[in-house]
Formats: sequence, structure tokens, C-alpha cells
Amino acid sequence: MSQSTGSTEQEYANLTVSAEFRDKVRVAKAEDGLSYEDYLKQYLPVGGEA
Repeated sequence: MSQSTGSTEQEYANLTVSAEFRDKVRVAKAEDGLSYEDYLKQYLPVGGEA
């Protein structure tokens, strides 16, 4: 029986977004009752968090 091996390392990429796009996301999240900063913390953890 063979077992596939895969990497468990996460890969990250830098994304550049326009100010206009960022503002649209801010408004959409605010309408949903979630601040943009809270949204980023929830879905895009940054820093020493693993």
C-alpha cells in the first residue's frame, strides 16, 4: 500500500490591493457588522501566530 506524502508547510504570498478595493471591502464588512480589521484578523492571521 502506498502512502502519498505532502508538505504541511503553509505558503504565503503578498497581495497588493488598490485603495479603492480595500475601501469596498471595508464598506461590505461594515454592512455585515464586522470591522475590516476584525475581518483581516479572522481570515488573514499575520505575525507570530501559527
